[in-house]
Amino acid sequence: MHFNPADIQATGVGLAAFLSLILMLFVFLSARQERLGRPMWITFAAAFVWSAFGFLYHIVPDLGLARDMRILSVMGIVLICMSEINFALVYLSDRVEPGRLARMARQFVLGGGTILNALLIADLFGTRFIVGELTLPTDVVLAPTAGPLMAVLIAYYIVSTATSGAFLAWSARVATDETSRRQALILFASMTVGLALGGTRFTPWYGFDFYPIVGDIGFPLFTFSLFYTIKRYHLLNLEVAAAQLFIFVLWTFTFFRLLLDPTWKDAIPDIGLFVAAVVLGILLLRSIVAEMRTQKQLAKMTLEREKTEFITIAAHQLRTPVSALRWSFNLLQENDENLNETQRSIVERGNSAADNMAHIIGDLLDMGSIASGKFIYVFAEGDVVDTIQTSANLFHDIATSRKISFEVRVPDTLNRIVYDAGKISLVVQNLIDNALKYTSAAGKVVVEAQNLGDGVRISISDTGIGFSSAEKERIFDKFFRGSRAM
Repeated sequence: MHFNPADIQATGVGLAAFLSLILMLFVFLSARQERLGRPMWITFAAAFVWSAFGFLYHIVPDLGLARDMRILSVMGIVLICMSEINFALVYLSDRVEPGRLARMARQFVLGGGTILNALLIADLFGTRFIVGELTLPTDVVLAPTAGPLMAVLIAYYIVSTATSGAFLAWSARVATDETSRRQALILFASMTVGLALGGTRFTPWYGFDFYPIVGDIGFPLFTFSLFYTIKRYHLLNLEVAAAQLFIFVLWTFTFFRLLLDPTWKDAIPDIGLFVAAVVLGILLLRSIVAEMRTQKQLAKMTLEREKTEFITIAAHQLRTPVSALRWSFNLLQENDENLNETQRSIVERGNSAADNMAHIIGDLLDMGSIASGKFIYVFAEGDVVDTIQTSANLFHDIATSRKISFEVRVPDTLNRIVYDAGKISLVVQNLIDNALKYTSAAGKVVVEAQNLGDGVRISISDTGIGFSSAEKERIFDKFFRGSRAM
């Protein structure tokens, strides 16, 4: 039995175009707001550009138009490289700060891709930089001749694939548990091997008709890796995924009915059916996603209300023992004639800590007021120096015991401002406590204050573990902790 390589390649890229279009719509409708969802749907869009124009290359009758289709298909390959490096770096940044070298590698791939696509656009207008001549029908040759810069594009493809693979391998290396490591390794293997097999499609450009079914295996592997990411990060809700599966089956059925029609005239009803199925499917998906989003918002509101009730009850229960503790320290402080200097210092710090606990309990109770929109600030004009110094003094002994250098750089006077002293004190104490907690021995924590126009700028810096750039968006989420703190 003889198989025409052109037919095999056309069938492979045609199916890839259909799958990438469906997957692009799925991810765009369901997960485009997710950090990994954005680069993922862009990657599927790039795969659609490559495969759709690769399929058109085999079916358009005019050789000049077929060459243009191949140029656009090659542009899709470059876009895949660019979107893949972005996806891999986002995936890595969830685990570790990539660093300057990784960002430079990403910029190199994106910049190189931009230049190559500019050259390919020039080829559309008559140049032969990357894509050469097409002199034989597309059922005879799988690709036009290679231009002088095709080798550069192939090298770019290899480098970008290797760099993306290195990022994924790095993600596996820094994984904090075996499950995450295995997940990253599966992504690394499937995406890297898939793109490597897809690279065999470059051989026909130089006259070697490498059996195209090998290249056709690459896209399913690439798709598997991205589907695995969808499952790993729960980018698609299970209820939505079930509806999507039904719509996918419907689209697949109508699409293959269209392909099996012997003539365009016979295909007209099926074209209408396919278009109607696509439109209705998209509308159905949008309504399901909107409903699921509403349900999530209601569930989140219910959870927040329950959290607020729990915190309020706990704060009320803590108020009595803390009041007794404050009373005991105040009594000792009022009758300190029998205490030595060390004991007086301990009582003073204990009294300050008890006051701090009372303020925290008050703020926990205020959370209920915040949730109901009744939170009240007590503003008064004053000098913030005393507030900062008093807050910082609570942590000198803690820093010394942990062998951490602790500096307070506050001038004697600052601008007089209108502020809530209790709230500012709580903020400063929380930031200092957090800085000391995540700074190792021999590290440094610095509290600074300076005038800034008519206001005051307070900053707390440390040499601790820090957090990744991806986690900056969540630093004001309640109870959030960075991955490096785990």
